[in-house]
Amino acid sequence: MSGWRLSRLLAVLAAGSLGAVSAAAELSGQADPSLLTVVLWSSVAVGACALGAVELIRTRAEDTQARQRSAEEAQRAGVQRLAELRAHFEPRARGVLPFGPLSGWYFCGRVRALSEIVRWLSEDGDARARVVTGGPGSGKSAVLGRLVVMSHPELQSRVPPGEIEGAPVGTVCPLGAIDGCVHARGRTVNEVAAAVAREVGIEAHNSDTLLVALSDPIPLVTLGVDLALIC
Repeated sequence: MSGWRLSRLLAVLAAGSLGAVSAAAELSGQADPSLLTVVLWSSVAVGACALGAVELIRTRAEDTQARQRSAEEAQRAGVQRLAELRAHFEPRARGVLPFGPLSGWYFCGRVRALSEIVRWLSEDGDARARVVTGGPGSGKSAVLGRLVVMSHPELQSRVPPGEIEGAPVGTVCPLGAIDGCVHARGRTVNEVAAAVAREVGIEAHNSDTLLVALSDPIPLVTLGVDLALIC
């Protein structure tokens, strides 16, 4: 419940309690109150209590609606994010050009690079970063796409079983081994930090708050670091 809603509810409940107490005091101070007086002050007491009950019900309804809206927004964001990941990484994991006409799986090679990275992701205790680098067209994006697709439950579910079973031993990334993906192209350090925070579900808006919020290293794919803004 938000602060202003809680304050509003407490104010209404206090007013209702005061009305009920005032009605009781008025009636108890009269030796022989008339029927009309009893009815009027009883109405004041009932109305005051009812006002508090109505406000409580309305506040709970507003909170429920707010939670529902938040859940729906999170669901839409999740669907959109999945579509973005699929559009960017799946063609590269398949070994085809993005938005190209080919629909099959043609990925091959990169065994050493994939094996080293999968082994690193599978081992505990090594918190060092890994940099995938190479010349244009050398397969950097294909390697990263393969890792992300195999690690993501929804994306991996679209991979033909034969593609996984026939892959060289040690080159298939375990499910859930990667926590998120962020593109650094054209972003500042703080913008990348905010994107990382959103991706892993923590509260942080810049690099300083991100470092404070992170208690442990996280496996994260960051693309386009060489194209980020240095500021």
